[in-house]
Amino acid sequence: MSLSVNSSLLNARKYAKNGDLEKAEAAYREIIVKFPKNKRAIQAYRNFKLSVNHRTPLGSEPPFEKIQELIRLYTSSQFGAVLLNIDLLRRLFPKSMKLLNLQGAALLGLKNADAAISIYKQVLAIHPKHSDAINNLGNAYQIKGDLFAAGESYKKAISINSKNCEAHYNMGLILHKRGDLNAAIDSFQNAVEIKSDYFEAYNNLGNAFEDRGDLVQAIGAYHKALSIKPDSIPACQNIAKRPTGFLSEEIIVKVEASLFKVLNNTEDSDKFKFLKANLLRHKGNTKEAFNIFREANKIKAESFKQNQDLEVRFRADLLKELKRLNPQKRLSVIDRIKTVFILGASKSGKSTLEKAVGHAPKVHSFFECLREDSPIYFQKKHLNRDANSTHRLRNLQISELFYGDENHLKLGGIEVVTCSNPFVINSIKTLVDGLPNAYFVFVSRDQIDIAADIFTTEYNSSNYFAYEPTSIMHYIEWYETAWNILKAKLPERTLTVEFNDLIQKPKNMVEQLELFLETDMQSANYGETTSTLPSHSEFRGHFQNLLTHVNRKVA
Repeated sequence: MSLSVNSSLLNARKYAKNGDLEKAEAAYREIIVKFPKNKRAIQAYRNFKLSVNHRTPLGSEPPFEKIQELIRLYTSSQFGAVLLNIDLLRRLFPKSMKLLNLQGAALLGLKNADAAISIYKQVLAIHPKHSDAINNLGNAYQIKGDLFAAGESYKKAISINSKNCEAHYNMGLILHKRGDLNAAIDSFQNAVEIKSDYFEAYNNLGNAFEDRGDLVQAIGAYHKALSIKPDSIPACQNIAKRPTGFLSEEIIVKVEASLFKVLNNTEDSDKFKFLKANLLRHKGNTKEAFNIFREANKIKAESFKQNQDLEVRFRADLLKELKRLNPQKRLSVIDRIKTVFILGASKSGKSTLEKAVGHAPKVHSFFECLREDSPIYFQKKHLNRDANSTHRLRNLQISELFYGDENHLKLGGIEVVTCSNPFVINSIKTLVDGLPNAYFVFVSRDQIDIAADIFTTEYNSSNYFAYEPTSIMHYIEWYETAWNILKAKLPERTLTVEFNDLIQKPKNMVEQLELFLETDMQSANYGETTSTLPSHSEFRGHFQNLLTHVNRKVA
């Protein structure tokens, strides 16, 4: 009998040593059932329970195999399973840094920022200079929306370990959201210098270059990302969406090879068709490209029909609100930064204007980056607000809209900030009432050129109007109607600029804005530049023919 007890106890201890607490518990209970009066068995079970609840008997870290199993669950996004297993293991290894870090990562995966922050603070209480934990704490703050605290965490992580490539990368994301493109580019470049195959860093480096208007360098970064992950559809899309004439034949061939390798069995998908059409566009075959864009849009339109109807009703309600708008005469606040919201239909040239203006020394561009809790997003969900909520949105600060502080911007010599986020048109009343220094600039472009470029663009979300010729035209006409209402009600704070003038002489646009804002943006230091973008859409004729055909069928 003694031999049987010894053998059973050895098995139970083996389970406990390997961190398999459930099997260990079951084994000890089975021993007690078989040998209820065996003092050694009873004492061994008591010791096991004490070790689980009060101390770490087997070292500070779980066995390698257990950690690998947790990592496997984490990489397959089974975050709940990770937390359940860690809860059991931490009874045996309460001071395990690996378990704490994995627990924090799983909580981040579940977007539970507060719980993750608590975990990483526990890690830092044990090891205050744990660079990875500080970086992860920054990630938790970023999910929570506290970009200032996130940035401070990344700075600290980098100061402790300058080779922490993830901290450099995350710092780049924060700086991009703040609109500090030069610093963001520096951070992404630091990340790829440390880790030469850092796909995400190269991809976001391309995004930052693109927002800064450096298309050649953007393509170079996207190309590098594709070299690292040849099967990456996002990398292919980022390259293929560039304007015609910017891609070398070598890059086109490389994207085409990746495209057919990855999407060989999904030729009927809209993603495949948009990519194929864009590659044909780069090759100069606009007719065939346009036909494939039509096929892709047909697939999209069928899946978004209900959303499109809701969007039409929302736009009608928004026009009613604009007609009711009764802006009070308010004096600009002299010591506050002026905020310019750039309006216009998609593909009208909003970002082109913002990039042009952003080169002026006293201008800071936020582009489409808004705080996630910005009242501009709030407006879309609550079009018919009550009087109290309207009052709460008065006297807005720049820091409530963007990831930027007005005092900090002023110390840097900034007098004007710009934003081209497409949701701004939904929040005119909020901005007119809440920002006395808010100004609105509308980019006017030929309707057919806009429509043709919308129809040949693959949107990631929203823009439910973008896949049928008539719905595109209705959207463009709606936007111009909305602008005409706003312009009539707020003439002193609205300005219309022509897209063709912007393309041909961007410096003149900056000077025009200076007069409108009565602000010296130091355009004298701007330098003469001309855009490489065409004035007219290359698909203008094809779209015009399609629209005529559709209208005849309706008639």
